[in-house]
Amino acid sequence: MFNKNDVCQKVTELNPDLGACDIDIDTFYSTAKRSWIIVSKKGDHDIVHYLDKQDIKKCLDDVQCFSLGLDVAELTKL
Repeated sequence: MFNKNDVCQKVTELNPDLGACDIDIDTFYSTAKRSWIIVSKKGDHDIVHYLDKQDIKKCLDDVQCFSLGLDVAELTKL
């Protein structure tokens, strides 16, 4: 299984310009939403993305990172 550090490291691996984990990027799992939540902050702005466990698992297992890659690209638009 994976944890928030694994998810955050993969996000920054896909785009190192985003920032640092626990400073500019926060990741956590929401049992209520049944998804991983990725929050990117820049100044007074933030973008929140939700990714289901299956998409995150595929990416962390180096099978497919399409969903996470699209969301990371969106985060860079801040």
